Amino acid sequence: MLAIYSTIWLNVRPPWAIFNCMVECSARLDLVFSALADPTRRRILEMLSPRELRVSEIADSFAISLAAVSKHLRVLERAGLLSRRRDGRAHHLRAKPEAVGLAQAWIVQYARGWSDGFDALERYLKSQHGERRLGEPSTARTRHREGPDGG
Repeated sequence: MLAIYSTIWLNVRPPWAIFNCMVECSARLDLVFSALADPTRRRILEMLSPRELRVSEIADSFAISLAAVSKHLRVLERAGLLSRRRDGRAHHLRAKPEAVGLAQAWIVQYARGWSDGFDALERYLKSQHGERRLGEPSTARTRHREGPDGG
């Protein structure tokens, strides 16, 4: 009999923990995709990808107010797509490309599913039409109904 204080329970993941991870991952994924949906935020990430920039340097690149840029930055920060470092009054921002990994993993997972579905469709179509390659013209002739004039 296992003792109550056994370490075996450390390796057992209760079902609610898996569900909780799915919910948390889904919420995080929603934040990432929502942040990436806006072209201004995508442009900010492009600017930050090679180097760290101050908020004022980012704001100078857009024809919108500093307050509007700050709102975009908060959305990106909340999604985990950038990090902020304070140096006195200056706020330095850096893109966190590893944060896009969750979205990338989701896309790869669903792309694999679509690819498998298309492969199954191709196998089915080949079984229905012999070994003829998809996209090749059929050699079968279609019959046309003759009109009243016989042609």
